[in-house]
Amino acid sequence: MSTHHRQLIRKEFARLLKGQTPAGDNVTSSRSAKVWNEELRQDALSVYSLNENCETHTDSNPRRYARTLQLAVEVWSGEREIDGTLVDDQIDALCLAVEDVVEANLTLPGCEDVAINPSLSRLLRTEIDVDEDGRMLLGAARVTWEIVYYTESPPTEDATRSGQANRIGVDWNLEDSADATPEASDEITLKNP
Repeated sequence: MSTHHRQLIRKEFARLLKGQTPAGDNVTSSRSAKVWNEELRQDALSVYSLNENCETHTDSNPRRYARTLQLAVEVWSGEREIDGTLVDDQIDALCLAVEDVVEANLTLPGCEDVAINPSLSRLLRTEIDVDEDGRMLLGAARVTWEIVYYTESPPTEDATRSGQANRIGVDWNLEDSADATPEASDEITLKNP
């Protein structure tokens, strides 16, 4: 079973972000409620797919798909009593670090087999929320990217036969004939070349 291009892109985002933001290696490549640890109060990132739009080009065989993936990087941080850093400042710092890493790597170097279009890929939006549960402020943001890439469908049966002869014809013209009209014709049609 092959791996979907969405999964390759998601995992590459997570790989690029590990160790490159204040979250350190606390990065997952899926939706995970366990990424934030209240005891450690360590910043964290989750990378996951939101949705994907697909434009089908049927003028070729195999078909070609232009895909626009909305990929989220969810950022988690809590207000620290140690240095008094405000949760809004922490979230903004994490978001900026994520944006810097992704912008510098929009070709997604670990996805050589995925036809990514970095000139059409872009930062789409950032949604920010803060939750106060009485003990501390927990801040979260979802930084959403649009990644444009291209795939092809498996070729149809007609495409696998294109370029192969499935009909052979021969015309017979005897040397003694005064005109160029064939005296005999033979045709062979192959049902399953």
